[in-house]
Amino acid sequence: MLTWLIEDVSLFGKLRGIITPNDFKEDLYHQVAAMMFEQYEREGSVLPAKIINYFESKEEQTEVASLFSTSLHEDMSKMEREKALNEIVQKIREKIKDKFQKEINTECPVEANLKFIDY
Repeated sequence: MLTWLIEDVSLFGKLRGIITPNDFKEDLYHQVAAMMFEQYEREGSVLPAKIINYFESKEEQTEVASLFSTSLHEDMSKMEREKALNEIVQKIREKIKDKFQKEINTECPVEANLKFIDY
């Protein structure tokens, strides 16, 4: 998902309220997501070099750089990109919903917030 966001920053606006940095549970990905969302909100763009330079270890810098250098959908049609993005968003939201239901063991209101994105 982070790679999609860096490739197409217009997705930040389309995914507002649907995907947040808190949806990324692995520490490194959560940190990167938080920095990306903050940069986008503050500057209207995301500068990968700023984020990569934040990390001190070479291993982390390499892993973060790989997020920004991976190209996911250059050979996909608009319809294929839209379908793939919707599937990713739906999987993320389903994981959140399942976790939420397990934690409180009740009906989850997140399902009502599942939206499909027009790419």
